[in-house]
Amino acid sequence: HNWSLGIEEQFYVLYPLALFILLKVFNGLKRVRLSLLILFTLSFLLTIYTSIYGVPSNISKIFSPKNEMISGVPFLQFYLFPFRMFEFLSGAIIVFIRLRKIKSESLILILNLLGLTLILASAFI
Repeated sequence: HNWSLGIEEQFYVLYPLALFILLKVFNGLKRVRLSLLILFTLSFLLTIYTSIYGVPSNISKIFSPKNEMISGVPFLQFYLFPFRMFEFLSGAIIVFIRLRKIKSESLILILNLLGLTLILASAFI
């Protein structure tokens, strides 16, 4: 429970702060979107790379607990923010996607029902 709150706290504190800084530095949403996509890609590639090639032992020793049973790449990927950042950024990037206004009421209803169905399916399946 504490780990989950810690990760969420990092995201809900770090992401708005980083977004504010990016908006001030880049003065435009286009560059902010690009920087978020770059961060997403780097985090995702880091996770894939460490899954295939592992984590250097000097880094692993810093972050892994003394218990050998719960150390290693899966442990680090689960608990450390750089490996999980792409998961949070996937949702954060969706906010910046601009869709054309849908004029069809029936299509809006279908999309809303599809979204609700996917949420319920993920809860029950």
